[in-house]
Amino acid sequence: MEHQWFQPGDRVRVRQWDDMEREYGGSVRLGLNVPLLFVRGMKQYCGHEFIVTEVWDISVAGELCQRVMGLPAQYQWSNEMLEPVCEIDTIDDLL
Repeated sequence: MEHQWFQPGDRVRVRQWDDMEREYGGSVRLGLNVPLLFVRGMKQYCGHEFIVTEVWDISVAGELCQRVMGLPAQYQWSNEMLEPVCEIDTIDDLL
């Protein structure tokens, strides 16, 4: 799956646990094998939206990804854990 690359100011949502588990594997006890590791304590944020405040391009096991800031700093968030939130204000935005 191709993952979105984010910029500061982007509105994003933390992906659902089951969605990431299907893509990356892992376990409820140990966490998901998403780059930067999605641990159980992060599960409470699934579905939460936030504004990206900062991004760092990093390498995890030889793969390029982003470390995304904007949620509590006790966790590290990668772009693979997030999905863009489409903001539609009017029907004209769809056209």
